[in-house]
Amino acid sequence: PRVDENTPRDAPASKASADDGHGQDQSATTLESQNITEAPKPAATPRKTTGQVVATQDQTCPSSDRTTAEQERETLGERIADQLLASKRLRDERGELWKKLDKLEQRIHGHQEIMGSNEENNGMVQLRMELCEELQSKLSGMHDDLGQNRLKLDESTRGVDLLLEDKMRLAG
Repeated sequence: PRVDENTPRDAPASKASADDGHGQDQSATTLESQNITEAPKPAATPRKTTGQVVATQDQTCPSSDRTTAEQERETLGERIADQLLASKRLRDERGELWKKLDKLEQRIHGHQEIMGSNEENNGMVQLRMELCEELQSKLSGMHDDLGQNRLKLDESTRGVDLLLEDKMRLAG
């Protein structure tokens, strides 16, 4: 029997069958002996013997079914990879948001401590109170000086009035 020469995988089998001389195509056993894991591509018009039909049905499934299954596995694998990548991005974004939230909470806490701390605020308030007391003391001292000046002015004014009265009496 003659094998179609358009399929290069069957070429060694055709030589083996020509050398064998039994008239039976040995392509399935030749492929197995060469450890080829890929199924042979069917020729345009393959010829099958009874032994081949059993071997071919056991070893291969229709190529369209296998191709569809492989495509589905690849598509599913791609979808899984995409979902895993999206999940990783979301986890990373969530982590960044948590970091920002923590930083903001720390800033808020820091401001609350500054506003509520007795040491710093009391220090500022105490300093201002001391300045106010110092100013009050100075103002009080100035008030006292003004009071003494007024008394002296009043005495001076009375003295001038007495002198003017004496002058008017003498002129008069």
